[in-house]
Amino acid sequence: MDLIAAPYFLLYRRLALAMARVRRPGAAPPHTGLSETQLAALRQVTLLPGAGRPSLRLGFADGCTLPASLALAGGALAVQAQRVGPLRPHADMLMRNTSNGHGVGRLTCMVRGHYNSQLYALGAGHVVGGSPHAGMGDHIVLRAAMSTRTVSGKLERWAPSSFASDPETAIDAALTRVDSELLRELINEGLQLPSGVGDVTVGQSMSLHTRGARIAATALGYTSLWMDLKDFGGSRDYYLHDGLAYQAADTPIGGDSGAPLWSADGRLLAMHISAGGGGAEGNGVAVPIRRVLDFMECSVVERGATVARPVAPVPSAAPVGVLATPLAALAPAGGDRVTLARTMWGEARGEGQTGMEAIASVVLNRVKRQSYWGRTVEEVCRKPYQFSCWNAGDPNRSQMLRLDAADAGYALACRIADAALRHQLPDNTNGATHYHTRALLPPPRWARAHLPCAEIGRHLFYNDIN
Repeated sequence: MDLIAAPYFLLYRRLALAMARVRRPGAAPPHTGLSETQLAALRQVTLLPGAGRPSLRLGFADGCTLPASLALAGGALAVQAQRVGPLRPHADMLMRNTSNGHGVGRLTCMVRGHYNSQLYALGAGHVVGGSPHAGMGDHIVLRAAMSTRTVSGKLERWAPSSFASDPETAIDAALTRVDSELLRELINEGLQLPSGVGDVTVGQSMSLHTRGARIAATALGYTSLWMDLKDFGGSRDYYLHDGLAYQAADTPIGGDSGAPLWSADGRLLAMHISAGGGGAEGNGVAVPIRRVLDFMECSVVERGATVARPVAPVPSAAPVGVLATPLAALAPAGGDRVTLARTMWGEARGEGQTGMEAIASVVLNRVKRQSYWGRTVEEVCRKPYQFSCWNAGDPNRSQMLRLDAADAGYALACRIADAALRHQLPDNTNGATHYHTRALLPPPRWARAHLPCAEIGRHLFYNDIN
């Protein structure tokens, strides 16, 4: 650090320490040049780098005289002081991948999967899955920022992934599987649950929950930017489309990734991902929460919700129009039938019978083409970078390959596969050979000049792409 910046950094550290200690009865804060009244009203302290000389910005609650400068041994240093109003405390929940990760981020919220009712911790994808070595089952540690008590979970799904062929994404999120008993522990440590979810509008007032505070923020619009994953052990940057640009009263810093943005009435609106470009673009970038929930196929655990263990699904009778197959007859692995069933489960297990039938139709339509996609069901499904559930390193793959007849969704997929291979399955996609999730914004390059021929569940289908 140069000689000019050193006094500012020293004062910044003293102020940050003083702000933490002033809340502890009997603690003697270090000398800062502030009066006792000013110190008690101090709510934010930010070190702002500059081309020539850095500066300090201080936020004070009402009820004190704002200082123009602070005294140090070397003389007085000018500061920017402003009133931010009272900020209610917020208990930070930190997340870290201790198996294959380098960075630390914030817990956004707790969610439940639509298809299995499993409980997950939602956080930033580039934090817990940014390393090219990140894999399904990685050990994720969660803890309150002011506590040594830790809660453990297993990484299950994340985006973007280092193995993805396209570095463009509109999602930056990860799901960590946790037990309901562990959620109770997090709540006891101070975890606050939102009252629901909401949509963000330009100009809307929000609060960023991080670093022990609820920081005032305003939604500005949307922006796209390149994200650098080097700090998280990643070897590849990615391009984030249509991130929510916002301006926070205290500039977001490293480690804030995943921090939730709430509305004034307690609804979850977005999750912070990156610092912004400044100026009219704001100083923060987030991803709207509804986009994340749609993509991850989950819903937020809201305030007052009953925290209970998920109930294992009971296999249902064979759906109408699908050939019933005894569970004992389901093959463990290999062949067109099992490959098709696993593909349907991996791509659309949360879409029910209709959604999985649509995936089967796409596979069969590609087989009919007898093209470079493949000439058999197994070849088409396993064609590299076509059905993502088969990609090496995809977080769904290992789980998919462990499936057996005890999984109700897989049992249904096997019955649909039987009907499809016996030509007893109507094509509900109008001859589609391609599809993508509706949550993918912008759509993939191959779809941008085409119109969908069908919309089934959470997917859009296309039949005019060669």
